[in-house]
Amino acid sequence: MSQPPEHPGNPYDPYGGNPNPGDYPPPPGYGPPPRYGAPPPPPGYGPPPGYGAPPPPPGYGPPPQPGYGPPPGYPPPPGYGPPPGYPAAPGYGPPPGSGFSISDATAWAWNKFKKNLGPLLLAALVFAVIGVVVHGLVFVLLGGATANTSGVEGEYGASFSAGLGGVGTLVLSIVSFVFGIFVQAAFLSGGLDLADGRPVTVSSFFKPRNFGTVVLAGALLSVISAVLELISLPGFLFALLSLVAIAVFTFFALFTIAFATDRGLAPIDALKASVSTVRAHIGETLLSFVVQGLLVVAGFFACGVGILATGPIALLVQVYTYRRLSGGPIAPPTP
Repeated sequence: MSQPPEHPGNPYDPYGGNPNPGDYPPPPGYGPPPRYGAPPPPPGYGPPPGYGAPPPPPGYGPPPQPGYGPPPGYPPPPGYGPPPGYPAAPGYGPPPGSGFSISDATAWAWNKFKKNLGPLLLAALVFAVIGVVVHGLVFVLLGGATANTSGVEGEYGASFSAGLGGVGTLVLSIVSFVFGIFVQAAFLSGGLDLADGRPVTVSSFFKPRNFGTVVLAGALLSVISAVLELISLPGFLFALLSLVAIAVFTFFALFTIAFATDRGLAPIDALKASVSTVRAHIGETLLSFVVQGLLVVAGFFACGVGILATGPIALLVQVYTYRRLSGGPIAPPTP
């Protein structure tokens, strides 16, 4: 029998099936398999035009990116809100004015009032007591307690006042103004917590947001109102026109403090945002404005004590209206 040829350079593979690369060059086409898949196609090779995966069905798409916005009806996490500035960024809430109904606003306000009765009533009561004390002092020190006396023979008259003079009354007027703005901003902050879906306590209504900015916004509104009063001319007609001008300004500036409190807008920007919002939704704002006024009047007619209940409800109506018309989030009613 014939013997296979020997390969002295590779004694372990006499047939040459696995040549040692160091001694024998591999046969043509021989080599290790590709390490990362098939070899690249020759130049110019590719799928025919129009060929590829079919388009996704309508409405299909990747899931929303984190932070884009909470699911509809889901309360946002603590601290969630739009970046500073107006209008709100996409994803912050529904489109401005979408789905607003005055019946929904009053129902939402009543629901939140019932479910948070203790904190709301107690906060209103504390503010009422403080308000009586502060305004009582202002009344007395502005000259409310004044007495006139005359001599026995009527030769002279003397008067005295418990006031502190011009400087003192000015200081107390400023204190009264700041207190009023504090109450409004603090109650708005608590109402905004409810709109954000956060639990509230009594302290929630004593922590006004962006208070420095709110004070400046309130001062701006007061100055404009004072100017409108000063430019009124003598006569019933001119006085009536002045009152109408003040009422119109108050209506369009309705959400100024809310914008300053909620989004920290500068006073002029907050006023512009309020005017823009009201102008775009005059009918809805007017309905809400009337309902709020009726609630406050009803509270005063109930021996004045009813304002402790109707006041917070009116404020919650305003919070709902502001958030809905400006595109902000509204937590669903509490079950």
